[in-house]
Amino acid sequence: MGFYNLAIKKVNNEFVLVNNNKPIFIAQGEIEVKSKSKSFLEYLLKDFERCAEISVKDDNTIDFNGKFCAYAIYSDQKYLIERSDNKNYQDDLSNLLFKYDLSLIRTSNGPPFETLQHSLLLPITNKVEKIVGKDNFIKMSSYAWGAYYDKMSEGLDHGVGEPISDVEYKKSKIKEKLTNIFQSFSNEEKGAVSALRASLGNMSVIVPILLVSQKISLSEYTNAYMGIGDNFIYVYEGAEDEKEEKARYQEVYDAGFNTASIILKYLENSSKMFSEDDELLNKDESNTHELKSTLRINLATKQKDDRMLHDVLKTIVGFLNTKGGTLLIGVSDDKAIIGLEEDKFKNLDEWQRYLKDQINNKIGNGFLENFIHPSFIKKDDKDIAVIKCDQLPKDKTAFLEDSVYVRQTASTKKLSSKEALEWKENRLSKI
Repeated sequence: MGFYNLAIKKVNNEFVLVNNNKPIFIAQGEIEVKSKSKSFLEYLLKDFERCAEISVKDDNTIDFNGKFCAYAIYSDQKYLIERSDNKNYQDDLSNLLFKYDLSLIRTSNGPPFETLQHSLLLPITNKVEKIVGKDNFIKMSSYAWGAYYDKMSEGLDHGVGEPISDVEYKKSKIKEKLTNIFQSFSNEEKGAVSALRASLGNMSVIVPILLVSQKISLSEYTNAYMGIGDNFIYVYEGAEDEKEEKARYQEVYDAGFNTASIILKYLENSSKMFSEDDELLNKDESNTHELKSTLRINLATKQKDDRMLHDVLKTIVGFLNTKGGTLLIGVSDDKAIIGLEEDKFKNLDEWQRYLKDQINNKIGNGFLENFIHPSFIKKDDKDIAVIKCDQLPKDKTAFLEDSVYVRQTASTKKLSSKEALEWKENRLSKI
C-alpha cells in the first residue's frame, strides 16, 4: 500500500497518523506518530512520496524502503533522544563521540589527496577552533588522531596523536562549548543531529551539530560530507579512472546534499509546530486566555490550598459561559514557566485524573467529554497543562457550586442572582 492509504486523525486534542483507524508507530515500534500540529503530520505524509512504494507492517510501523526521510528522523528522535533509557547515547552525542570524530583529522595520505581532503574539511576545523579556542582545538584533534590510530593499530603504540580513555575524555572541558551548543537544542534538533550522524556512517557528530546550529552552510556541509573518512577514499582513492571518479563524486555529493536538505526541511516544519506552543506561552491574558501557576498548591505556603483549585475551575466555567478560551496551568502571570511538578503529583496521569475528577464533581458530567479539552506541552523541560474550553451552546450554562461565572476582559466574574438571570435571558433571546 502507498502513503495515500494513511490518514490523520484527531485524538484528545492531538493529531495521530493512522491506518484503518489504528495508530501508526515509529520505526522502532510502540510509540505513536503524533503531534499537536496537523501541518507537521501532513508534512510527514507528503515526504513519503520520495520513498516510492511504502507499506504498513503487521506491527503498524512503516516500511520506507530504507530511504532517509522525515519518518525515519522522527522515529530516531522519539526513540533515541526522548526516551530516558537511552540517556547514555544522548550524553555521548554531546561529549564522548567528539573523540572519534573524523572531521578533525585527515585519513588520506600524501599529495594530492591529503591536500584536497584538508581543503574540504577546512571550514569545519576553522569553525570548531573558533568555538572551542585554539588550545582546546589542538587537544581535540590530538585525541581524535589518537583514537583513530588506536583503532587502526589495535591499541599498539603508533606514535601519532595522544591517547586518552573514554572516562577521562568525558571529564575534559576542552569541548564544553560544543557540548553546550548541542544541549541547547530542542529534541527535534537533537534528533536531526543523530540522524545526520547515522547518514555519515557515524564518522562525525560535529559536522551535523554545526549544520543544525546554522554555523555552516548547506554547501559547506556537503563538502565536509565528501571529505570525511571513507567517503573521501571511496570517491578519490577508490575510483579506477576519471569516469568512475565523476560517477562516485556525484553519488556521494547527492547523498550529502539530499540528506542535509531533508534535515533542514524537517527542522523548518518542526519549528512551525513549536511556534504554536510558543504563541500560547507568550500570549497576554485576555477574555479568552488565562495563566495559572498551579492547580492545587499555594506557592507562597507550599501547601495545598482549595483557593487555587477554585480559581482554576471558575476560569474554566467562565470560558464555557462566554466565548470559550484557553487556560494554561504551570505558567505564572508574568509568563514564567513554573511547571506542573509544583503541584506534587506522582506523574502527569495522576495530575490529569485529579483535574478530571474535580471538573466532573464540581462542574458536572458531560462537560469534559464535549467542551473541555486538556492536553500537555513541554517548555524548558517542564510540563504545562493546556485546557481548551469551547463556548457552550446558548441554551446551556455551566455552574460552579451553584454559581455562574463569566469572563470580563482578563478576569472571571461571579454573577449575582439577578445578573445571572438577566445574562441567561439575554443569551436565550439570541437563539
